[in-house]
Parts: sequence; C-alpha cells; structure tokens
Amino acid sequence: YVGANFFFFSILGSEGEGGNRDRLHKELDYLKSIGVDNLRILVGADGSRGITAKVEPTLQIEPGVYNDTIFRGLDYFLAELAERNMKAVLYINNSWEWSGGYGMYLEWAGAGKALIPAEVGYTTYCESVSRFVTNEKAKEFFYDHVKHVVSRTNTVTGKPYKDDPAIFSWQIGNEPRCFRDDAEGQEAFADFMWKTAALIKSIDPNHMVSSGSE
Repeated sequence: YVGANFFFFSILGSEGEGGNRDRLHKELDYLKSIGVDNLRILVGADGSRGITAKVEPTLQIEPGVYNDTIFRGLDYFLAELAERNMKAVLYINNSWEWSGGYGMYLEWAGAGKALIPAEVGYTTYCESVSRFVTNEKAKEFFYDHVKHVVSRTNTVTGKPYKDDPAIFSWQIGNEPRCFRDDAEGQEAFADFMWKTAALIKSIDPNHMVSSGSE
C-alpha cells in the first residue's frame, strides 16, 4: 500500500457545509492514478463551533449529539473508496485542539474550558490535557463515542462498518500522548490505550487497530 494523510474527506463527502463531492471524486481519481490507495482520515471533530484553528463542521457537537450530515459524508467517502479499490485508516480521537481532542472531552467532563496552545502556550496546553488519562468521566465520553462510531452501518452501502472492506484499520487517535512522566500517569495512559483497542475489537473483530502514534 501507498498511503497519504487526507484528514477532511468526511467533510468533503457531505452534502452540507464544506461538502464538495465533485472535488472528492477528482481527488480520489488523481490519488488512485499516482498509486496512492490508502488514506488516513479523521472520523470527525468534537465540540462546539467558532473555535480558532479547529476543524469545522463538527461531527460530535456534544457528548452523544451528532451532526449526521458529516457521518453521511464519511459513509459516502467509504463507498467511493470501495469503488476504486482503495482503503481508509480511520482515526477517532486527537491529542490536539484542532479537532477538539482531549481538551474537549475534559471540558465536557467539567474539568475546565479546552485550551488552545497558540493562546496559552504549548507547555500550559500539555499540562492541561495531561489530565485526560486520569479523568474517568472524560474517558467514558470517549468510549461511548468509539461505540457509536465503530458500530455504525453505512447509509450508502448498507454495510456495517465492521464488515466494510474499504476500512483498512482503526486508529485510536492522532498522535496519542500521555503528556506525563509520572508512573501513575503513564500506567493510566497505557490502560486507556489497551481498553480502547479492546473495545474497538469487541465491536469489530475484522479490522486492525493501531495507536496512531507518531
């Protein structure tokens, strides 16, 4: 396989804001023509709109509340991939603010407003999101999201995601990091990664799971 990172295809595939199916077709045809057949895609962003440097439109607006236009865009994208015998690596979470990520789940869990590194500085941001791995409520929100995503059935093809050959693998997140040096934090991070991987495999035993670490 030859791969490329193209995180916003689910938005391009939608029929709403940001959608452009003609462009999606052209991009896929061009990538296929030069030998690229495996694309790494963000399932969707988390959190509210209007946040600096954040992917929009958002997929998960608040815990368990979804913009189905984006979900259907992902369905359409996967259907178009299948027609071209191409594959997708789908990543579900993010360490960073540009799709909501750890900070958004912490905010939903009542741990304070999600921070932006460009506004508060990299060190302050990292200290803030380091709380994710020991915040049980934040992680539960994410586990619920994983269940919702991985158990989805494609509205275009009628195939459950777990049976979709266009999915190459799942990734737990984009550049998942512990952000901590202490034993408690590192053990909690490892536990989180194993639990998430096991959860994905319990729903979808047919696809590979990787961490998404750089």
